[in-house]
Amino acid sequence: MIFDRYTLVWDNLKWNAEVVLEANTLIRDGKIIDGFSTLIELVDDGNPIAMFYMAMHYYSHIGIVHNSGMVAEYMTAAAENGLGIAQYQLGEMYESGCYVNFDRELSNQWYIRAKTTLGEESKAGNPISMLLLGNIFGEGKATKTDPLRSYICCCKATKACNVDGHINVAICYIRGVGVEKDECKGLQMLSKIAKVGNARAQRNLGVCYNYGYGVVKDESKAVEWYEKSAEQGNADAQRALGNCYYNGSGVVKDESKAVEWYEKSAEQGNADAQYNLVNYYFNVQMGGIDSLAVHWLQKLAAQGDPDAQCDLGACYENGRGLARNESKAIEWYEKSAELGNPEAQHRLDLLIQRSRRSNGF
Repeated sequence: MIFDRYTLVWDNLKWNAEVVLEANTLIRDGKIIDGFSTLIELVDDGNPIAMFYMAMHYYSHIGIVHNSGMVAEYMTAAAENGLGIAQYQLGEMYESGCYVNFDRELSNQWYIRAKTTLGEESKAGNPISMLLLGNIFGEGKATKTDPLRSYICCCKATKACNVDGHINVAICYIRGVGVEKDECKGLQMLSKIAKVGNARAQRNLGVCYNYGYGVVKDESKAVEWYEKSAEQGNADAQRALGNCYYNGSGVVKDESKAVEWYEKSAEQGNADAQYNLVNYYFNVQMGGIDSLAVHWLQKLAAQGDPDAQCDLGACYENGRGLARNESKAIEWYEKSAELGNPEAQHRLDLLIQRSRRSNGF
């Protein structure tokens, strides 16, 4: 989530940002009661930054027990009270089905609101807002993809001394997005940031070594950087490290370690890692553990993945990994078909026809 990747910089005195940050520091220093007492008072006064930090603490269980419902509640409150970073995060949450039910329409609504708010905050000089606005344009979140505007936003964040801005600019050079492609320059930028311990830069440096972007391909070096990042909790690096162990790329093949890293990544909502686990547990060569495969398939389906929804429908239709239930099969096939999956529509038609024949129609 965003509060794992960015350091917040606030200078808006009307929201008492300095007091919020002091309360957060108290909590991290172990002065739990003092810190949370201040945050709760600010929340009661309608302070969106305090609401955002309450969501952060419930997510990271820093000084408080992890509570998914409270993450969603406080993040929504912060977003509704006009905090751009919270609006963006809420868009991501509805897009992925993380802590809230998957809802594409609500996701787009929050991205649209975030685009406006982040634009205003960017003009006020907030580097985090500049970076997130760049993400909106770069990934086409509820707007037309605009690589040039994304690059400009990232450059502005970089000038404001934001580390993630530097990383995004490096990636732009490696991919040639919004700027002339220069893999070597991008690699050099990533290397400097990775060497001082930034997990996101370490993961991307691992990608460079894995595929030979700006450097001679070196799978063992890729594993080295993936591991540094994964140990800091980067979900993408954890999944990449799982792939390395599963395929024996740059490291001795070890399926148990692969699954271990896949699960760490999947628990953070990484859809690719979740699919890796689905395929692994359905694998007939290991005898198959269908119930575990279905567990991860259900998470993917709930996040709005049409292929997973179709596969889950097939599991219900055939009784694989759970009790056979044609009504549930139809429900998931319909959800997948509504998202444009032709295989789901085909399976739905066949299942309905069979059901009608069995009933004498």
